[in-house]
Amino acid sequence: KKDCWINGADKKYDEDGKLYSENNYSKGNFKSYKIYDKSGKVVSEGEEKKGKIRLVSYFINGETKFAEGDFVNGKSEGAWIWYHSTGQKQREVRFENDLKEGEEKNYYENGLLKSVTNFKKGKRDGYYANFFKNGKIEREGWFEDDQAVGEQIDYYSDGIISGKKYSLNNEITGLEESYDYLGRKNYEYFYQDGNVLWSANFDTTGKQAGHID
Repeated sequence: KKDCWINGADKKYDEDGKLYSENNYSKGNFKSYKIYDKSGKVVSEGEEKKGKIRLVSYFINGETKFAEGDFVNGKSEGAWIWYHSTGQKQREVRFENDLKEGEEKNYYENGLLKSVTNFKKGKRDGYYANFFKNGKIEREGWFEDDQAVGEQIDYYSDGIISGKKYSLNNEITGLEESYDYLGRKNYEYFYQDGNVLWSANFDTTGKQAGHID
């Protein structure tokens, strides 16, 4: 079986048929690029030197930056940043040998943090949190080797806890609790080996109103 390589120029055009980008390859290796605006002017270009090339790409309008980062020997390396079409930062993460390493942060268009996730050798590992647009935490928990582990807590947008559960090897285990918007417990579920063994619901006074085995 022969290896299939991209060789030469890979050109892309916008919806008006105008040249938007031109990437050049040699035996599949990214060697150089040019990005054009609507008038045909080069707004960004780069060339591989000693195995390294810095990419600064733009949205098709040729005016707003889309992403920037380095390729080393054809692999993503170091800090990379992506942007919303408004120019606000959308995502930032570091790479080591093409794999995510450390914190990845995502942002709303208003600039507030949308999520933070920790990575180790390309897999989710450590604390993560998702956020509402008002800046409050929506969900937080832990990963280990890309599997959900430990306690996960969900919140309403005002900060009141809406639910808690525990995971082991990406499966819910033990007690899962659900709360109403006033913080009152309304449901419980108990899991074993990924299956619900029993459940219970509660009235507004906190008394158990039902139980199913």
